[in-house]
Amino acid sequence: MSYVVKAMCYLDDHGNGKPSLSQAKKHDDYELADAAAKVCGGRVVEIIDKKDRKVVRTKIEPKKEQESKKANQA
Repeated sequence: MSYVVKAMCYLDDHGNGKPSLSQAKKHDDYELADAAAKVCGGRVVEIIDKKDRKVVRTKIEPKKEQESKKANQA
C-alpha cells in the first residue's frame, strides 16, 4: 500500500502543494509519511490500488408479474 501526505492539498517531492493525487509523492512506509505529515501539519492518506480493490456485484433479478388474486368466494 502507498501513503501520501495531505495538508489542504497533496505534497510532491519538493514539499510543494499539488491539486492532484497523481502528482503527489507516494510513500511506501507509513512511518515516513507520518513524519512528513507532522512536519508540515498535514495528515496521512492511504491509497488503495486498483488491483487491491474488490468489485462487488449484486445479482439483479427481473421483477415477476403479479397475477390478479381472486377472493375466496369468487
